[in-house]
Amino acid sequence: MHDLKRLFFTPKTPTAVLKEEQTFEKCIERTIVSRLARGNVSLQAGRYITRQEIDARYEKIKQHSFV
Repeated sequence: MHDLKRLFFTPKTPTAVLKEEQTFEKCIERTIVSRLARGNVSLQAGRYITRQEIDARYEKIKQHSFV
């Protein structure tokens, strides 16, 4: 039955598949962090930033011209 339904949907683009994988990995990451955060409500709610996100922000700000 699922194979028959699949015929009527358009195939996903590579970027859509990549976004789904990133979303899935973020979900797993958030689950792990929320389980390990003992009493820290902000971490349990997913309000944190990873080293990769900090580095990406740093590079973006570094390339910005403030003048």
